Amino acid sequence: MIAKELKKRNVRFYFIHFDTFQFTTLIVAANIELKIGESILIVKAAAKDFIVVHEFHKSSDGYKCPFFKGKRIIECKSGYKPNAIKDDILAASNPKQIILALCSSSSTPLFKDLKNYILKSKKLIVFENIDQNCQYRAIFEIAEWICDRNYTKYFVYPDSFYDTFFVENEEEIGKYSNEIYLFWNQRDGFSEPQTAFAPRSHKSYYIGYSPYDKDDNHTIVKRAEILKGKYHKLELSLSVDINFLPSLTQEAHVDPKIEQLPKILTEKMDSKIPVIGFFDNSSIICFWNEKEKCYKFSEKWNGLYGKDLFMAFDKEKPMFFEEARESLKTHPSFVVYGNG
Repeated sequence: MIAKELKKRNVRFYFIHFDTFQFTTLIVAANIELKIGESILIVKAAAKDFIVVHEFHKSSDGYKCPFFKGKRIIECKSGYKPNAIKDDILAASNPKQIILALCSSSSTPLFKDLKNYILKSKKLIVFENIDQNCQYRAIFEIAEWICDRNYTKYFVYPDSFYDTFFVENEEEIGKYSNEIYLFWNQRDGFSEPQTAFAPRSHKSYYIGYSPYDKDDNHTIVKRAEILKGKYHKLELSLSVDINFLPSLTQEAHVDPKIEQLPKILTEKMDSKIPVIGFFDNSSIICFWNEKEKCYKFSEKWNGLYGKDLFMAFDKEKPMFFEEARESLKTHPSFVVYGNG
């Protein structure tokens, strides 16, 4: 809702997670400028027995932390060996700089060891506190990026492992995992949309949201209108922008294999018998046209696009197709369709 209002007023914006702002502040405070391909390690010490390591690589788009390999949580139990902790921190990386940040109100023995022994080198930059001036500078750098997306000197790609978006059209969202057509999370990035073909349906498709740690907590974020017109399938496209705002587009798709069916039947069928083809929850019928000496789609069966296969039993006499589809509005439990 906030984004919608800001867009309406032509206000540029960027929703930023606290961690991402913290990383930006540390890199700005350290005055680091890497070349493309170089990396830094940010080591955060907030407790007495573990540390969190983020490995950022510089690209033309800014600082990126690989989804799986970029973040490491390292336990440092009593009696730990400094060399072993150092190996765990560095892993296979060769960083240009290492930033050690104290993320608690007071120093700990572990932080002192990291500072004085484990990570001590010319590459190490230590911050026991960050003054407000550095935060102001970080805000300025973020504002520069908002105004000019090509300005990526200190831009840190957002770090959020909590959000998952999916596209389906079941009434009980998230219940039927085999009906999920599109799925997005952080590892998929922000550049390319996720695409998939889905059946034409009497139910609208929507974007659902699911926190990664709560499988049963699904929420509809945005519902699309049912696409009007004639087509075989829908080409769905799910995009997520840098603010984790998703959007769904639908395009009508005519299946070339179905479109070519009369020609294929004319070339390969000798018996000239009628042919019924099924796709998704629909069917098409082809008849031999004696006058034109070829197969043609049955216009009484909606031609190239066929009919959706619905059966309704809410009245004494069963109803089919469009008549049955009307019963979905009043007695959906009496309508049979799909693979079920």
